[in-house]
Amino acid sequence: MAKAYDLIVIGAGMAGVAAANKCASQGWHVAIVDAQSYGGTCALRGCDPKKILRRGAEIIDSARLMRGKGIEDPALRINWHDLMKHKRGFTDPVPHNLERELASHGVDTLHGQARFLDKNRVDIAGASLEAGHFLITTGAHPRPFEFPGNEHLIDSTDFLNLDTLPPRILFVGGGFISFEFAHIAARAGSSPTVIDRGPRPLKGFDPDLVDLLIGRSLQAGIAVRPSTTVTAVDRTDTGYRVILEAAGGPETIECDLIVHGAGREADLTGLDLDAAGVDWGARGVSVAGHLQSTTNPAVYAAGGLRRHSRNATDPGGCVRRQGRRVQHGQRHDTDPRLRRRAHRGLHHSGARQSRDARAAGQRERPGHRCPLQQHQRLVLQLPHRRDHGGRQDPRRPHHRPGRGSPSPGP
Repeated sequence: MAKAYDLIVIGAGMAGVAAANKCASQGWHVAIVDAQSYGGTCALRGCDPKKILRRGAEIIDSARLMRGKGIEDPALRINWHDLMKHKRGFTDPVPHNLERELASHGVDTLHGQARFLDKNRVDIAGASLEAGHFLITTGAHPRPFEFPGNEHLIDSTDFLNLDTLPPRILFVGGGFISFEFAHIAARAGSSPTVIDRGPRPLKGFDPDLVDLLIGRSLQAGIAVRPSTTVTAVDRTDTGYRVILEAAGGPETIECDLIVHGAGREADLTGLDLDAAGVDWGARGVSVAGHLQSTTNPAVYAAGGLRRHSRNATDPGGCVRRQGRRVQHGQRHDTDPRLRRRAHRGLHHSGARQSRDARAAGQRERPGHRCPLQQHQRLVLQLPHRRDHGGRQDPRRPHHRPGRGSPSPGP
């Protein structure tokens, strides 16, 4: 017989851990599972370890900017081995500490690949587990390439674990991860090159700021090559030969390391979401209000794993109906705890559906929220922001502190 939980969280990153702890603190019977070490991308393979490496690069850069102005730095350099040792001193204790924290809240910590058996059951390491609700927070992985030799590329996780930093590094993709790593590598003594298939890298950012960044990149010794794609990679005795298709025609460059920085997609591998009746794609799980699956009300998705359905953002359609259900506690969930508490969720969700519901003339009613809704903003890590003039950012919903959500960060 399957063991039953109120909530099973699939993915032990920051979003999943926060949700598991909050729900357990409200009396839910919660389990969390991950096939990798607890901590997820941000704490182990992304934001936090990157900041440690970046700090070393910032010190080098600051000293260079003060040359001739009272600071002499002829022997100042990054010892990559020691910097990585310092980074591991931060990341290595994270999994154990997180599991201990979860256990202190009464959360069952599991290890292995979760696979859905049906709408309310998953298989984990051969054991069948049942739950009234599931939260998927498995993060993202690098988008696959199809050119010959793509297996020679490493991803951001591998870069953040390099024991030595080679002199010639090629970053494929002109996103912010490539630029961050390229600037770190340049300050550590490497000669990085960033290629991007578009005419301008970082296309989602302000063009004037991008131009300034490109200028600073060139000053730091980083080569930036727009309108360039990789067509093949060959291994050589000294490194790699990369064949490029550039604006002027085919070219070849030699390098010692190739880093994938061309985007990521939802990591839903092995979950067998079709068995659970969950609509999903490369951009993630299709969700409506409260990050709830549009096809299986027992399933939620957070972080980079959700994609809002077209109807879910239409104030004249699904959102208005969903807003009425939420306001009056008439959601299609069968759990009475969710029905009683649901109508407070939209106001604090931080999602587009809330704004659409209010634009349609609907009002949120007071009441209690289920733990998933109550801490949805914490799960999503979307702090409310204000501009430099102190005015409320029009892209963010109004937030009143002291209503069960964490106060906004700086």
